[in-house]
Amino acid sequence: MKGKFFLFSVILLNTLFIGHSRAESIHEKCLKAQDYQGCVNALSKMDDKNKKNIFNIFKPNKLSSCIRDLKQIRENESNFNIYTQRLGELNDESYNLACESILAVDKKYNVFSDFKKTCFLTNYHAFLVSNDNLVKKKFYSPRNISNYCDCYGKNYSKSLSWFNSDNKKIGSSCAIKEMYTFKNAGYRYYDPEFLLGVFHNRDNTWDYALDDSSVKQKMIRNKYGRYLTFFGKTNNPFTGDYIPAKPGYIDCDWGGSGSAYYDRDYGSGSWSSGGSCYGEEGTDEIVIPDGVDKRFYKYTLDCVDLTFDRKGDRVNYAGGAMKGWMKIGNDPTAVMAADIYCPIIKRLSRN
Repeated sequence: MKGKFFLFSVILLNTLFIGHSRAESIHEKCLKAQDYQGCVNALSKMDDKNKKNIFNIFKPNKLSSCIRDLKQIRENESNFNIYTQRLGELNDESYNLACESILAVDKKYNVFSDFKKTCFLTNYHAFLVSNDNLVKKKFYSPRNISNYCDCYGKNYSKSLSWFNSDNKKIGSSCAIKEMYTFKNAGYRYYDPEFLLGVFHNRDNTWDYALDDSSVKQKMIRNKYGRYLTFFGKTNNPFTGDYIPAKPGYIDCDWGGSGSAYYDRDYGSGSWSSGGSCYGEEGTDEIVIPDGVDKRFYKYTLDCVDLTFDRKGDRVNYAGGAMKGWMKIGNDPTAVMAADIYCPIIKRLSRN
């Protein structure tokens, strides 16, 4: 027994940074083993699959380092004063979840800026206090948050607080772009669960698409900064018609003209007859069904009034009238464009 304890002491002295409680646990488990040192090595490997042997357990703990960094950032960042007033003070779970997510994306923990770390922390704290099960279940993945933070860091105004209305709009823009939509073959589409949860729309998610590359500022009344133009796909319902049956008819004039005089002994005069008929055949009822056009349109969107116009969105089957300007709530594609691009309209290229 003394020999085994002496051997364990040697191991402790030769590994300057060993965790005491962890080593003590391994020591107790190996006291009765025939091969004490072999037991220590084996249990050390089992205890941490990411470490190759017992000496590796003394490497710096990235999770602990991350949590310390985030707490220091929280102390130095004045924006947190407004943030915690509105969403509550951050707790240990917020720091742990944020750092676990950071390390899931940045395994070496040497890429993220302080801003991006802060962005992870605030988003996962908001995740914890949120009561929106759809959002929590589906959209708060480390990769989604990383993309969101990259987008927000690129666009937000550093001179304004996080809770400034302009920055909040940009945050909403980045959320729609990076978390609630996806790109396929150059076009942006809604996540199906988001489309159903927000718009209560059971149409196919592929029915609504935005060509990101086509979004530009449009000059109206010699000014930029208010209107967008872009190509988007949507569903446009149009009305049909009903034409009732019409009975046929015929009208005849049998004619007849002239005069005559007759008495018992004498008669004179003349008479002619003739005539014609005219009319129309009857028609059956005609039902022209309504329908839905599923196609791309060229949009113009007003970022102030939140209204839009689509070229070619017919009102009825005949196509003689178009729908004109409408509120964006009538079209999920218009909502997508407004939510993503209106907050950053001044950064867009001009038409």
